[in-house]
Amino acid sequence: MILGGGKRLTQYQMEASDWLEYTMKDSCDRKDYYKEYLELSETWMKQKAGIAKLELERLDKVCADEFAELGDVNEYERRKLDVLENVNPQILLDSSFLMIYISLEEQLRDVCKGIYLADDDMDIPRYGSNIIESYYSIIKRFGDFSSLDSIWDKVLQFRDLRNGIVHNKFPKPLITRQIVLDLNEAVWELIWGIYKLVDLPDNLPPKALLKPIKKPKKKKK
Repeated sequence: MILGGGKRLTQYQMEASDWLEYTMKDSCDRKDYYKEYLELSETWMKQKAGIAKLELERLDKVCADEFAELGDVNEYERRKLDVLENVNPQILLDSSFLMIYISLEEQLRDVCKGIYLADDDMDIPRYGSNIIESYYSIIKRFGDFSSLDSIWDKVLQFRDLRNGIVHNKFPKPLITRQIVLDLNEAVWELIWGIYKLVDLPDNLPPKALLKPIKKPKKKKK
């Protein structure tokens, strides 16, 4: 394969380019899958809530004469409807958000695996903290990604929301439908941008990968 400038790609560059292209396309597929999953789940919940609401209205009419003597005999159905209308939709948004964020971590790791042609899963470490920063710091060795700074800043904001959920921060972040969709789009934009901007060396780079980024320790007062 020959580039537009007449430079012939090395075997390493061709293999790494194929791997990165697959990762980019996979990211696009995932974006569509998560969006469709969200829409299908929301539709199902609305249908279930609609059925429950109609049933509750019917029971209220049937049991109207009993309310004065027995109290709210349909309290269970009201709680059930509240779960379907409010609790379950929020669980869906929270879980979808976390699922997409985990996908971001894996896709950044897949980019690193592509650059290093890491068939052995152990070649690229699985970081326990600062995960996306650690992988992105490896990726930034291989190109000028400054044009992605704005999208990266968005990703870091999503990371703060993720940490608020996972680490049970108070008040708990409210994850909206738009936030889920924005994260889904941001992941794709980042992976696509990396794919377009990565500048692979002629040969396989050294396997000396970066260690996890350590946050500076706070000074004791």
